[in-house]
Amino acid sequence: MPKKFYQSLISVHYSLYLTTLPIIIFVIAFLQTRNHNPMYRYIMMVVAAILAIVLGIYYKKKFDMSKKMKKINNLKEYDRGGMLERSFILEDRMLVGYKFIVEEHPTNTIKKASYQRVGRLGVLDIESEEGNYKVSVLGEEEAQRFCAFLKRKNPGIVLENIEPKGNGTLKELGA
Repeated sequence: MPKKFYQSLISVHYSLYLTTLPIIIFVIAFLQTRNHNPMYRYIMMVVAAILAIVLGIYYKKKFDMSKKMKKINNLKEYDRGGMLERSFILEDRMLVGYKFIVEEHPTNTIKKASYQRVGRLGVLDIESEEGNYKVSVLGEEEAQRFCAFLKRKNPGIVLENIEPKGNGTLKELGA
């Protein structure tokens, strides 16, 4: 499921471009056949080149995501785990998704988590032994449940701008 989820996020992000540009090309082609103005042909070539570039970026991102997912051991286990906005959580590890960055990190090496609201969503800045990374959450309540989970796994964790809520089980995160 995580592989299809992340592939779908890429598809949704590019869907506006992948539908609008061909429609524009069709309209320009229609206008050119009606008016026989050579300017339409050049405009159509420019829009087609933009579409080719967008398609190249789109398929490169999908290919890169597939390569990332192949490197993850036991990807099917994440189907049974909990989920945040773009992250999948298991007891011992998590698949962190922030924007189009997807990484796997252990859950028991986290030292600090800091919450901040960004627009309608929230972001947890995580500091662990492996380095720093970000986790996007749907809001403060989801961040509180996740921090309760982190507090259960790492009793010495430092939490900033957030209070844990709940008993910290994966079931509270949707498992």
